[in-house]
Amino acid sequence: MNSVHREITSFVRAALAHIITDEQVHNEVLEISMTFLQGNFQEAKQELRRLCEDEKLQPITYNHYYTDSIQKARQENMRNLLKKAMNETTAQDWNGKLHVSNNNFDSAKLLSSLQNRIIIDMDAQACTEVLSSLDAYYKVSCSFVRTRAPS
Repeated sequence: MNSVHREITSFVRAALAHIITDEQVHNEVLEISMTFLQGNFQEAKQELRRLCEDEKLQPITYNHYYTDSIQKARQENMRNLLKKAMNETTAQDWNGKLHVSNNNFDSAKLLSSLQNRIIIDMDAQACTEVLSSLDAYYKVSCSFVRTRAPS
């Protein structure tokens, strides 16, 4: 981290020396740039410390709040997917009015129509799963940290 900061600082100094010929303007811009870079460097170090502290905590994936959050997110995604498929099926295969009798023919027709419409984009599904996991992880992690904080 320090070496990256040194390299960026060195690059900015060299770039400013190359671009700005007026010494006073160069010094003012350099001072502003160095102050900005130093502030970002301090924030990055603080964030790294927070991340390291988070990683020292117990694994929360065994926490029931985490698994509940993941289950709820998956159920919500499945509801949305099924709702979209039902709307498409109703509009296209049933002329806008869905009526299913309690017989094998109607049940098979509905199932076939839904199966043709539920196409899972694996890339989108994987992204959704990751986002759900991260949301649940940080939701539980934040509540866990709050409950452990000294009063």
